[in-house]
Amino acid sequence: MAIEQIWIVGFTGHRPGNASGRSASELQACGPDIRQVLQELNARANQQGGHIEVLTSLAAGADLELADVASDLQIPLHVILPTPAQDFHKDFEGDDASWSRVTKYIDMATAGQLGSTIRVSQGSSERPDCYHETNIQILQSCDLLLAVWDGQPENGIGGTAEAIAYARRASMPLIMINPVNRDVTKEGNIENWPKSDSLVEDLNKSLDTQETTADAIFKELDRTATEGGKRFRGRLVIAMALHFAAALLAATTASFTPVMLHSAEETVAGVVEPVTEDAPADKEHAHEGNPLLPKVMTAIELLLVSIAWYIMWKAHHGNLHTLWRKNRFATEVGRGLLATSRLLDPLDPLLVRHAPEWRRFSVSFALLADRENPSSLSMEDLKSSYIEKRLVAQAQSHFAKKLPIAKRLSHRLSAIATFASYSAPIFIFIALGAKVLDVKHLASSSYLLAAIIFWLPVVLPLLAGSAISFVVATDSARRAERYQLMIDRLNIATQNLVSLKTPGAVSRSVAIAEDIMIDELIEWYVASKNVGH
Repeated sequence: MAIEQIWIVGFTGHRPGNASGRSASELQACGPDIRQVLQELNARANQQGGHIEVLTSLAAGADLELADVASDLQIPLHVILPTPAQDFHKDFEGDDASWSRVTKYIDMATAGQLGSTIRVSQGSSERPDCYHETNIQILQSCDLLLAVWDGQPENGIGGTAEAIAYARRASMPLIMINPVNRDVTKEGNIENWPKSDSLVEDLNKSLDTQETTADAIFKELDRTATEGGKRFRGRLVIAMALHFAAALLAATTASFTPVMLHSAEETVAGVVEPVTEDAPADKEHAHEGNPLLPKVMTAIELLLVSIAWYIMWKAHHGNLHTLWRKNRFATEVGRGLLATSRLLDPLDPLLVRHAPEWRRFSVSFALLADRENPSSLSMEDLKSSYIEKRLVAQAQSHFAKKLPIAKRLSHRLSAIATFASYSAPIFIFIALGAKVLDVKHLASSSYLLAAIIFWLPVVLPLLAGSAISFVVATDSARRAERYQLMIDRLNIATQNLVSLKTPGAVSRSVAIAEDIMIDELIEWYVASKNVGH
């Protein structure tokens, strides 16, 4: 399996206190229960082709017990500090032993040992607000909440009871260990947790590799997406062209068959008298002079339509459209996650805000990419690499190269559609006049008149509609307009990012730039859905 799925288990628990169930010894006694729960959850995740990782604030008491158990079980530990470490230290005054444990896990997460990561809670640094912020961010990043809770309500904000109430409102899977009696309570359909993500399963089925590195997975996704795009778009364009040719042939057959019959009557009867509705030709002569060409043309029309149907049936039967869209979308998501490794939080991918169904893939791939990126790189090195390999590459190597092609194709197809649309009313008006004046029978004796009265009124609207369809199928009009906008926006993002010096400013600027590209990706994903129908 190429992409291993990762589920995040968030944790909340009491800090040491004087109330029943909150003493240091009672919280420490919950360690074996925490171990049992994590082992059970990880075994379930293994059965679904993945594993669990835990997210905690490293607060004194239950959080540190969780950290000890996770470390012992070799489960990656993700840390979110309520405040920066130097300020967080204030919460451990007089408890040097606990602070020593905290610093060990902070150092481990900073170095990325066992795949651990670290972040500081965003928002207020005032207490208890910072603990409230931490609770919310844990809950927004996790798939299941594990809590050590005595069942009692708490005063104020930022406590364990608040986190549990939030999880219940969100219908999140929840496991609670009561430190008073050691009871373990489960809520939220735990029996069926976790479920393997069908989207990740589909991607893995399409990948022809057993390698599990982020770079190898990205390259394989890109290869399958490129091949799938060529196969699907190629078949779509061919099918559309065949339908257009068939419709054109039908219009030609219907328009010129009376002329062909008239010519045949002249040959058989040796007369130049036109065949009209008011004066039909001799039946015997008509039978003898009936040409084969209209029948052949109709047969060819049927063949063209049948081939077009078979091409699209094969594409639909093989899920070419769906596989192409998924793989291309996953490729571009992976491209962004590789570029933003160690610049953005892997537990909070920006894409999830736009497309929550991509959460499992985004988190799993982001964590994989983060672990393969050397932790020794400085923020300046990461920033320079991002500008060169992401912003400049996308703006100049991708959008700038694709823009002229999209503009040229869009212009040509639009010109054809415009010409046909403007010309069609003229010939339709002529056809209407011929029918009103009852002189349409004149077209049965002249190919030129047949073309003007019958053929062009049908072909021109058909040509206009087909040109517009090709614009949609090739996505040329949207790209011609959107790519120039993307180039301008990415150039501005590059200029803004170059002079930034602090990690926070760089991360915020990178997030803005990624949102720009996610907007384009989502827009393409929605537009491409209509291409297959």
